[in-house]
Amino acid sequence: MRTNQNGIGTWWATGNDDTNWQGILSFDITNEVFIKTPLPDGSDIGYANDKYLEYFLLNELVALGISWKAVVEEGSQMWWDIWLLHEYGVTESWTKLFRVGPLTGVFQPLEYWRNDIIFWEKDDGQLALYDPSTKEMTNLQIGGELLSLQIIPYTESLVSISGANDIL
Repeated sequence: MRTNQNGIGTWWATGNDDTNWQGILSFDITNEVFIKTPLPDGSDIGYANDKYLEYFLLNELVALGISWKAVVEEGSQMWWDIWLLHEYGVTESWTKLFRVGPLTGVFQPLEYWRNDIIFWEKDDGQLALYDPSTKEMTNLQIGGELLSLQIIPYTESLVSISGANDIL
């Protein structure tokens, strides 16, 4: 689960019925309601079903990375399209931000950092940064084949949580 500062928790969800629904399931803590958001319309995505999906938070909004492969003369190449959800529950509010690629050796996006820079996990378990303004991928030389990488964002606060030490 990923939670933004507006108190909305988000999960990746799939349906068990005949529709094979896939999308984002969110829970608005303030209003105590679940919100289902379908993926961007398939005609907007524009490529075959052979894809990998990964979601993360980007500037407090749900972002969706959709990978796809193309076969070219040199072999196969992978691209990632990064989409941003502007309004929960509204399919048409997905906006395609940019395309990353062609890439080799990159497994999945992990998390947004700042200035639209995104942390990526590489196939070899290493951590990398991608800057869409320069279109450069920088290997951080952190990680390894036996590690599982996870980025956990946090926001500093001067507010004390009363009773937090009693729970621990």
